[in-house]
Amino acid sequence: MVDAVKLLRQARRRSSAAATPSPVTPSMRPIESPTLWLRPFPLDGGDELRIWEDPRGTLAGGNGATCWDSALAFAEAVCSRGDDSLAATTDWRGLRVLELGSGCGLVALALACRGAHVVATERAIALPLLAKNVEANAAIVKKSGGTIESAALDWTAPDPRVLGRGYDAIVGADLCFAANAEGAAALARVVGDVLGRGTPFGILAQEIRERDETPATFLADLRRGGMRTHERAVNGASDVLYYELLPRPSLPHEALPAVLPFLPAEALAACSAVAKEWVAPDALWKDRVTREFGCVVASGPWRRRYLDLRESQLLEEAGTYAGLC
Repeated sequence: MVDAVKLLRQARRRSSAAATPSPVTPSMRPIESPTLWLRPFPLDGGDELRIWEDPRGTLAGGNGATCWDSALAFAEAVCSRGDDSLAATTDWRGLRVLELGSGCGLVALALACRGAHVVATERAIALPLLAKNVEANAAIVKKSGGTIESAALDWTAPDPRVLGRGYDAIVGADLCFAANAEGAAALARVVGDVLGRGTPFGILAQEIRERDETPATFLADLRRGGMRTHERAVNGASDVLYYELLPRPSLPHEALPAVLPFLPAEALAACSAVAKEWVAPDALWKDRVTREFGCVVASGPWRRRYLDLRESQLLEEAGTYAGLC
């Protein structure tokens, strides 16, 4: 029998990362090859994802070969298991999601099983394992109403055909670590690019490690680019944080001329009333406004600009300016 712990330790040494892969559990077992291990991930209704890990690097190189703690925490949150973060509270159905550094694909597959349309990206060296997991779970994703596809993406030379497809969210898990400090700078540019194209929000789950300033540097780079960041602990995981990322808000005088011709007065008033809560994707915003205030919000060309008006101060100023609330 293959010593799984030994294989995972070897993978850690090869990757030179400061992170620790999630532990081997009794439910994990070798499949097809002594170098591949199966990690079942339970879903609602008795279904489960089948995540293949490759600690020897037969199909994937570096950190993309195993599941890390932050990916497990993120996937648990997406499956609504006791978390109050955006990852858990967002209605992912129908949202177009870009995942960076997908690794084995656990987070991307969990999102797809919640009805999202996910583009899971990885470096070319790790893509075969990701593609294998996407194929292995195709039936359960289809059953859930979501979609998933894998694509190669190099942060240092990102493919504009991947970044420019138009997304409702950008996500990732454990993308910043000391051994890849240069990659973190490139990651900040990619995230800023995607959010700058109109993507409403991003969520990154990050394991916090002693003496590793890479995540802090990454966040500082984003803030210098005008992005807004919010940190919150992941329930049940003392060493994992969520970074919730939002683009630079438009000022009222920038957005109102384009918004007002298409926005019902009652919708603006209703949104001002709930503006103290962060509501990221417009699908969730529409649902909350309709549920709490009984008004139906029409979709239209105001969508992207209106998403920039989520902060309480800006919404209140916008409502006062327009004389509608």
